[in-house]
Amino acid sequence: FCFFCLFFYYLFFFFFKQKTAYEIYQCDWSSDVCSSDLKVDYFNKKYNLLLIQPKFEGFNVTKLPPLSLLNLASLTPPKYNVKIIDENIETLKETNPDLVGISILTTSSKRAYNLAEYYMKKDIPVIFGGIHASLNPKESAKHCTSLVVGEVEDKWKYILKDFENNKLNKKYIINDKPNLNDLPNINRDLIKNKKYIFKNLVQTSRGCPHSCNLDRKSTRLNSSHTDISRMPSSA
Repeated sequence: FCFFCLFFYYLFFFFFKQKTAYEIYQCDWSSDVCSSDLKVDYFNKKYNLLLIQPKFEGFNVTKLPPLSLLNLASLTPPKYNVKIIDENIETLKETNPDLVGISILTTSSKRAYNLAEYYMKKDIPVIFGGIHASLNPKESAKHCTSLVVGEVEDKWKYILKDFENNKLNKKYIINDKPNLNDLPNINRDLIKNKKYIFKNLVQTSRGCPHSCNLDRKSTRLNSSHTDISRMPSSA
């Protein structure tokens, strides 16, 4: 009897593990053509993801919570343990994550480059995103494993799959704008919210509605897209 129980236990274990292996699609986002020849087993696999807002140069008078990183955290699959560090209100301590994501403004670019160099020397991949990365991709790409140009929300899950397969692209150029209706509510428990001057910010729109010549030439985020219906649920 014990022999048969053990036999069926291993048979079930093998079958279940096979079912948890699913296909990763390497997609050409511009043409919607995907290949499914790469399969990965995610059975009980966990990753540690560190998202960093680097310290700004000079005095930070605003101290706004990093909504972009909170959005990414809300879109990250449960297999990831997500930690957010905003260096403008707390100290970044020694850690060894599996993946690092850094959101860059021009005022924090030098610090971001130094952080990326530190982690990449430890063979930890670093993904850059944010306004500075989109406006200055040539310079930013020299200092990271992978660079995101544009708004990443709709493609974040595909980038994470590339990471899991050790297939991160050097650059992801994203022209599509995310539908703000599709963004989950953020978890403010991931940050030290009480330390911010403005604690409960809500994002209801993105981009500039004026589309002036300077804006159009300098950034991909030049047109406004708004969803005021997010206000009550996100507050």
